[in-house]
Amino acid sequence: MKQFELGQYKGLNVKRFDTTVQEEEIQQALDYIIGSFDEIEEEKRNEPIKTNDYVIVDIDGFEKDATVPVIRSLDTKLRVGSEGVFQEVSANLLGKKMGDTVTFEAVIQPDALEFQRWWGSEITFTVKIKSVFVVKKPELTEELIRKIEPDLKNLEDLKNMLALKITHEKEGKEREANILLIFQALVKQCKYEFDEEELDSAAEDLYKKLKFRTPQNPCISNLKVS
Repeated sequence: MKQFELGQYKGLNVKRFDTTVQEEEIQQALDYIIGSFDEIEEEKRNEPIKTNDYVIVDIDGFEKDATVPVIRSLDTKLRVGSEGVFQEVSANLLGKKMGDTVTFEAVIQPDALEFQRWWGSEITFTVKIKSVFVVKKPELTEELIRKIEPDLKNLEDLKNMLALKITHEKEGKEREANILLIFQALVKQCKYEFDEEELDSAAEDLYKKLKFRTPQNPCISNLKVS
């Protein structure tokens, strides 16, 4: 098997990453987990529509009493206050209730190609509100925590588990970044042809030695890898 040899090893410092876990990182992980569970829909029958409520509506559009087919949309689900083609529709639903029919006029803006024929035209909209509901995320109860991981007992256990996973992820990124740095140094200084798999192994081995070096052994020189 061929050998390759590095010259005098100097000046390559393994980077140290901050692998401490912040509270906001744990909260982001908790939010992600909760968001992966089925959302709870709670219908609003007699309450006025507010921003971020969801609605099921039938939408029709008319230009000078003539139907605009491209605007017609049945059983359409919208989140009130969201951006997009139906922004004007969404804004006119605020304060209304399930069962109401809303009529208003709006000028079609050049936002979507399917409405290009009517850009700049004033359209009369009628919107029938068929359903109104809010979407709630489930509470992070002990029962839900056990669904996430049967061995966990409470929120503190879950946070500790997430902190450990986040730490491992950060350490993994640190390892990958430094192995790449060492790999590049090996390629640059290698005197002979080499097998890529052998070089990967050499880079990882060198990274481990650098990571755990002590003041008594601060550097490695004349490294040989076979």
